[in-house]
Amino acid sequence: MKKNKREIPPEFQPSPDRRVGSTLYGFADNTTLISVVPKKNKAVILVSSMHHSIETGDRKNKPEIVCYYNKTKAGVDLLDMKCAIYSSSHRTRRWPLAIFYQMLGISCINSFILYILFQGNPLVTRYSFIQDLAMELIKPHMTRRLEVPNLPRDIKATIQEHIWKKGPQNQNESIPNDKLEKRKSCSKCPPAKERKTNYKCINRDKPICLECSRKLWTSCATNM
Repeated sequence: MKKNKREIPPEFQPSPDRRVGSTLYGFADNTTLISVVPKKNKAVILVSSMHHSIETGDRKNKPEIVCYYNKTKAGVDLLDMKCAIYSSSHRTRRWPLAIFYQMLGISCINSFILYILFQGNPLVTRYSFIQDLAMELIKPHMTRRLEVPNLPRDIKATIQEHIWKKGPQNQNESIPNDKLEKRKSCSKCPPAKERKTNYKCINRDKPICLECSRKLWTSCATNM
């Protein structure tokens, strides 16, 4: 732990009077605090809620807390590295949100470990697994949003595209695209109106405004 914590007694801080290799122990209710001097004027301070006695773990008479930390610190570093590779966190000043982002990263890693331990699952990369996991988590919310009556058409089309992308009944079907890359004049309206539109007829591939068009179910448009 960092040495600038005011809860640490001054005797546990680095001092030129402390002998190299010496260790100080401090015991509380369920916590043990130690201060080890590896070099002159240096001190390593650790706190543990697992060890509650003065024990040594190797031939060099290192405290058991230090030996246990050296054995397990690689796992912590590996977890931090994996969380940093595919991170879902964003910059925030709200500490509950920061903890939530960290929990998301750790949960993704733990779920992927459980997935690969089951021999019946196909082998996938962690990136693909996280993508599928995220889609399954947000799919119920997207399905609820489709029930909103005044949802904009572009948002509804995007949600339907993502929901049906992996659907078994729509694997060989594609949703017709009725959006134009550039606004054009409606082909049905009189030229004097000069009515611009962002949409096109999916059957004739011509620009058409919303006033000249009629709505269809997506399944009906797919079967045209």
